[in-house]
Amino acid sequence: MNQSKITIVFVVDSISETSIPLRLIQGLDLKYFNPIILCVKSSKNRKSERSILAHSVELYYLREINSLLKILKKNQQVIIHSHHTRSSLLVLILSKMGIINSKYCFTLHSHFSRYSFLQKAIFKKILQTSDLRIYNSYSTLYSINQQSNETHQVIYNGVEFVDFNKTNFDQRLKRIKNFNHLKVGIIGRLEKIKNVDATLMVLSEFSKRNINLEVDIIGSGSQKQVLKDLANTLGIQHFCRFLDVMPHRKVMRLYQTYDIVFILSSQEGFCNVAVEAASQGCLLVLSDIEVFREMYRNNEVIFADNLDPIQIANIIERRRNEIDLFNLSRNIRTSYSFENMVGNYSSFYFSLCKTDFR
Repeated sequence: MNQSKITIVFVVDSISETSIPLRLIQGLDLKYFNPIILCVKSSKNRKSERSILAHSVELYYLREINSLLKILKKNQQVIIHSHHTRSSLLVLILSKMGIINSKYCFTLHSHFSRYSFLQKAIFKKILQTSDLRIYNSYSTLYSINQQSNETHQVIYNGVEFVDFNKTNFDQRLKRIKNFNHLKVGIIGRLEKIKNVDATLMVLSEFSKRNINLEVDIIGSGSQKQVLKDLANTLGIQHFCRFLDVMPHRKVMRLYQTYDIVFILSSQEGFCNVAVEAASQGCLLVLSDIEVFREMYRNNEVIFADNLDPIQIANIIERRRNEIDLFNLSRNIRTSYSFENMVGNYSSFYFSLCKTDFR
């Protein structure tokens, strides 16, 4: 192992190809960083999880932690980085026991009010003991009554964009202008906080106005059957297609076909779905919450200041041609790129170790 590199140990709850830690690892410059993953949750199919990772990344499970600790003792510059509940709790326990004594970076991904009492207790302790705290938006930062400073920093999530499809974009503009046939996307966890039921009621209102609809509802969660039943009750089940979670790049291609993407959540930390959809020029209909006001302007999206389906349908119909979807797409690709996120994290890693190899 190269002693001149900074070793970053990403402590994760489980291996997921869409998680920020794994995507961040894929972008780190291996001339300067040696990424290692410590996975809290054991797997019966290590080969499958290994295939998700870059070949240069070492993977350890909790049962192999002694082997990892021996390696870390040989390295001068080590940063431990966690993002989620179980992994952060593990780091906290190991630190308290004196088993690890490295620089510690923690990333908070959601508005603090969304967490359970136990999660809040864990994260509050982590925020007190970590050397660097990263937040995925100023909304997330402010949710813990904190201001940005040297040890509390905001790094927006980075998105791996696919090419902008100009042909599909032009067709979208025509459909939005004519407003008689719309393709709609609803993507994300199907939980109460997402208010997908309110979106279905807006679509029902559109249907009453003789607008033909094609609707994809992509995701899983406790509300999935409830939403299917609601679609039946509203009489819109024939144009609603419920789809399971699918690979990220497949979803990115589907955005190219949607005219409108609804996100009427009560809370969000950053919301990759909004950024991904906007990057393809989709018309966004968003709840009027802090993080969306932070990231988008009135002339770029349609804000719904309440969940009344008639009011939302009216404002979409009234404002649909005022939104500059092309410029929004261009701005999104500049502001929230994967490269920006990796560059920002890399700078903070260097700063944390007071090192700059570049």
